[in-house]
Amino acid sequence: MPSPKRLLNCFCQTLFLFIVLLFSSLLAHAQQPVKGTLRSPNGEPLVGATVTVKGTNKSVTTNEKGEFTIDAPEGSTLVFSYIGFLDKEAKAKSTPINEILSPNDGTLNDAVVIGYQTVRKKDLTGAVSIVDINASKKLTATTVGESLQGLAAGVTVRNTGQPGGEAAVEIRGIGSLLSNNPFYVIDGLPATNANRDFNANDIESVQILKDASAAAIYGARAANGVIIITTKRGKDGPLKVGFSAKYGIQQVPKKWNLMDATQFAATNKLAYQNGGVTPMASVSTAFNPAINTDWQDAITRTGAIQDYDLSFSGGSKTSSYFISGNYFKSLGTVINNDYDRVSLRVNSEGRKGIFKIGENLGIYSSHEDPVEGTPFIDMVRMLPVIPIKDPANPGGYGYGSDKAVTFGTNPVAINNLRQTDYSNVRLRGNTYAEIEPFKWIKYRFNLGLETSFDHSKVFRKDGNWTYNQATEQPFLNESRAQSLHLLTEHTLNLNYAVKKHRIDGVAGFSYEKDRYEQMGATKTGYTLQADGSYFQVLDQGANNSFIGGYTNKWSAYSAFGRVNYNYDDRYLLSGTFRRDADSRFGPNNKVAYFPSYSAAWRISNESFFHLGWVNDLKIRGSYGTLGNITIGPWQYLGIINPNPRYVFGDNNPVQGSTQTNLSNPDLKWESKKVTNIGIDFTLLDNRISGNIDYYKSKSKDVLTYDVPFPWYLGGSGNPPVNAASLQNTGVELSINYKNNQHKFKYDIGLNVTTIKNKILALGNLGVGRTYVQTGLTRTEVGRSLGEFYGYKTAGIFQSASEVASSDQPYAQPGDIRFVSNKKDGDLTADDRQYLGSPWPKLETGLNFNASYKGFDASIQLYGLFGRKIYNTIYSIIDRVVDNSNYRTNINPWTPSNTNTNFPRLVYGSARSVSENSRGDDDRWLENGSFVKVRNVQVAYNVPAGMLKRIGFANARIYISGQNLLTFTGSNVIDPDIVGNNFFERGVVGGGYPSSRIFTAGIQCGF
Repeated sequence: MPSPKRLLNCFCQTLFLFIVLLFSSLLAHAQQPVKGTLRSPNGEPLVGATVTVKGTNKSVTTNEKGEFTIDAPEGSTLVFSYIGFLDKEAKAKSTPINEILSPNDGTLNDAVVIGYQTVRKKDLTGAVSIVDINASKKLTATTVGESLQGLAAGVTVRNTGQPGGEAAVEIRGIGSLLSNNPFYVIDGLPATNANRDFNANDIESVQILKDASAAAIYGARAANGVIIITTKRGKDGPLKVGFSAKYGIQQVPKKWNLMDATQFAATNKLAYQNGGVTPMASVSTAFNPAINTDWQDAITRTGAIQDYDLSFSGGSKTSSYFISGNYFKSLGTVINNDYDRVSLRVNSEGRKGIFKIGENLGIYSSHEDPVEGTPFIDMVRMLPVIPIKDPANPGGYGYGSDKAVTFGTNPVAINNLRQTDYSNVRLRGNTYAEIEPFKWIKYRFNLGLETSFDHSKVFRKDGNWTYNQATEQPFLNESRAQSLHLLTEHTLNLNYAVKKHRIDGVAGFSYEKDRYEQMGATKTGYTLQADGSYFQVLDQGANNSFIGGYTNKWSAYSAFGRVNYNYDDRYLLSGTFRRDADSRFGPNNKVAYFPSYSAAWRISNESFFHLGWVNDLKIRGSYGTLGNITIGPWQYLGIINPNPRYVFGDNNPVQGSTQTNLSNPDLKWESKKVTNIGIDFTLLDNRISGNIDYYKSKSKDVLTYDVPFPWYLGGSGNPPVNAASLQNTGVELSINYKNNQHKFKYDIGLNVTTIKNKILALGNLGVGRTYVQTGLTRTEVGRSLGEFYGYKTAGIFQSASEVASSDQPYAQPGDIRFVSNKKDGDLTADDRQYLGSPWPKLETGLNFNASYKGFDASIQLYGLFGRKIYNTIYSIIDRVVDNSNYRTNINPWTPSNTNTNFPRLVYGSARSVSENSRGDDDRWLENGSFVKVRNVQVAYNVPAGMLKRIGFANARIYISGQNLLTFTGSNVIDPDIVGNNFFERGVVGGGYPSSRIFTAGIQCGF
């Protein structure tokens, strides 16, 4: 047995060793400064990179040399992150840490949202476009749709410059004759639109689902494509504050070269005299050179745009938050026209064990003062010899007289005498709860709500704005509306992997309920106050003119599911199914089914594939059915008017009822069957990536109102009938190149789209009729939608002998010669023919980004090629009998001036004169191809060392120019605007053109 002394020695030695180990442990966990440097692969220091002690809120940023110093326990983990580079981790140590971060060139493992699921980009079997959010935010845009132009193949965006105006977005062409708007999903909540009241600064990602495989999970509303928007969320780390501000001016990109009063008077007088008609007094006996109105200057102005955004975000392992506020205001290029919006967003999420709960909430308040009338037509129709103000007229504005006859409207008068205000408050959000009992299965409950409160107010003051306008009392029309959309969803997600097999899927059901209520009233008899104003409230009107209201409501129930299978990252299969039931359709067709199937083969992962310069190569194909909802509630029912009164003999009037429209109880869904074949590829160490897609879609049971019904059946209009069928085919190419290997970094993105539409059926239009005529266009079975149809011209008659040998014996030398198809001695409607298509053969977008040290620059181009457009403005100002202003550069035919395409200058009622001014010929058709410099931006990133002194983490200052140049063969102000309708897509001229915008801004964070 050991002696007591020996035991004491052992105890002391053990105690000493324990103290040493304890002290060493305390030293090891003591905070100590850790230094290091972060660089890119080419040795360039990464300025402003974030260094975080993993599991804590402690972080710092690197200086202008890429250096950092952070207090951290030795052996703890540091996380290095930088935009555009892969995150990297390293152990804290006493010696300096030198790390090289790798560029995030390969994006195949990026997560893509495809509807109720998130998958790797490399696992996609459908056609999905992932929008470059940084590129879209470089544009000054009111809506999300406007910012997408030129950034995704197969996505056509037509813009308007009107403040608060909505861009028209079409995905893979026209599939319906009533509505082709895509379906939006914002943070899992189906939305009517990502409209003008949505703050695009809040967007984290945008995915566009284009084929049936990708979109069928949304079934009845997916035929026009689906745009999935995910807003920003907080990330693990300390509070981050972001701020951005921009201010810009906007201008009309082009003005017409029109005659002044003296030029107009001389030209108009000559036209009257040539026709043997007495000239108007305003251009002859009563011409006043002091009146010389430039109507373009009178109605337009230099507008302004402001956009301010402030955000707060942060989080931990168990929670995250994102809060943002935004103010946006656009002062239009037309007087008395503006739009402003205030928005607030709160996104938060909490996690505890297997549970997760969160919410996404957006609140928006907006106001619009819209443009009145059609100023971009009236500015050329109004004559320069008419003054803006004329005290002799009611209201005090000039608008023509017997001395100056015009069909135009004084655009200044209508925008001052008629005042419209639209106000809207919208709340859109959802809350969700998840439970994940195992890593491979997750249940989610989603409760969504969208509600809107609308207020419209129209006040008409005393006064006129058009020659021979009927007298109208001042009136006030006021209406209020409320909409409420509720959603409940239950989904179960599965994600399971065994060796080389991986299965993920989703199954769920949803219920939606929508209600819209509106009521309004109109009163007349308002009296001018002593100060020259009106008291604009309904109670001040002397007479009740109108009061009414209505309610619309519908509900839908859906069940859906998708299964994806992946074997060894080589063979991928996907199947989707959805069942929709909707109250908006007839009792015989309330339920429809939408399946889709897709497969992909990753050839690059096969053992026989040995091309080293190919990083990834995948072939995919899909087929499925999608639906489209284009009608509102109760349209399958007939409408009864209970107001008619009837008198029988000497009795008092008896109230009766009449049916005002025919009913169609067999209304059903529009459906689209889509076939898609695609190739995805990445090449040369991921520097080149892209995809090619061929698609063919056939829309059936397309609703149309053009099928005629005999009037003896009752009703005053044709009911909607599922009678038409359309087809779209096309090819899409997207290719991107990145070079991040040198100090000068750049990337180029190109997308190319071809779309060809064809009418397969229009229903029973009558014996021998296979077309629908709409204004200047004809839609005929076997041809494209809305092709121009009219008379073809063949120059100008130069002599009487040419007239004598033509089918226009009434013409004279100097008149337009028309091509005759039948040679029957007269020009008739049978001589019309197809003159061209408004649909482009090719659509492209080109995006270039470059950076060097602290500077970066970008250029965005957008172009359409191979289409015809109709120049509405030229058809007005070159039509002499219209009595509008004229272009300064017209060159009328005369016996001594025959080398011209402009007919003789003559005003009169003779047939030869009127046919020189007819609007349904190819004289007004132009080449509508164009390339637009969509945006140019130059920016400077302030060095981190300079920012550190004022507590900022980053700051970027930039200037940009938008819609700077348009290269086109047409003469319109802007060839890239929304047409009249689907049937008259190429009719351009009277719309609000996109503005040329110059902007300066700053983005910073701390």
